[in-house]
Amino acid sequence: MGFRHFTACYLNLSAAKLTAILLVQFMVIYIIIQMRDSYSDRFKDLPTCPTKVSNNTGKINHKEYSITELSACRGKKIRKYCSGFKKYVVKSYPNYNYYGGGLTNWIWMTSPHHHLFYCATAKCGSTTWKSYLMKDLKIEWQGNGTHEAAKKFLGTSSVVQKNYEGDSIKFLETYRPEHRLIIVRNPWARLVSAYQDKIVTKKMILEKYCYGWKAYEGLTDITFHQFVDCVLQKPEKVLIDSHTQPILSLCGVCHMDYNIICT
Repeated sequence: MGFRHFTACYLNLSAAKLTAILLVQFMVIYIIIQMRDSYSDRFKDLPTCPTKVSNNTGKINHKEYSITELSACRGKKIRKYCSGFKKYVVKSYPNYNYYGGGLTNWIWMTSPHHHLFYCATAKCGSTTWKSYLMKDLKIEWQGNGTHEAAKKFLGTSSVVQKNYEGDSIKFLETYRPEHRLIIVRNPWARLVSAYQDKIVTKKMILEKYCYGWKAYEGLTDITFHQFVDCVLQKPEKVLIDSHTQPILSLCGVCHMDYNIICT
């Protein structure tokens, strides 16, 4: 619509209708400004967590801060974030009860011996950490069957079914062993790792790792840009694969109160 037509439409309106339209527009602008300010206010008090990297050498200095101090700060930041945005964050979570087996068998690990709950986030050293835990428990497994063994000996499926009547959300909100571990990674680095490992090196089927795979069906070489585009087409509440699922929703960080948060 041209400017002349736009102006003519306004001139043909009665004063009352024009006033009502302008009032509605003003209210919409006011609400948008308030939402923006509210969004900014919720983040302005987030703590700035210390870093292990020395400013002088650029090398990691493990003596500068303890993992307890780092985790306490990171946990405070997560709780602050969740207190302001939990209803929006949880909206994007997969349906935990529907996808329960995929999470309780493969991702949510527990070791009563270590008083530990561990969210085994893919592409964040999950295979290594599962191996460490099982070796310490004197569990033996064959070859590349780390994840299958972890499912059997560390998976939380039986705990959720027996003690929480299959309610995965109730489990996350109330299960509180002494140690609650999550290992995170820069999301871009994590996506690059998934792309390099699953698509470039192992030539895995794209359908397994992203929702918008049909747009690239038949292509043998998928670029990283196409891979990211495919991943971003995932609707809310859907769980495709743990390698491309955001850690935020994979581990239910607004439900589980993690007290060991590592990078």
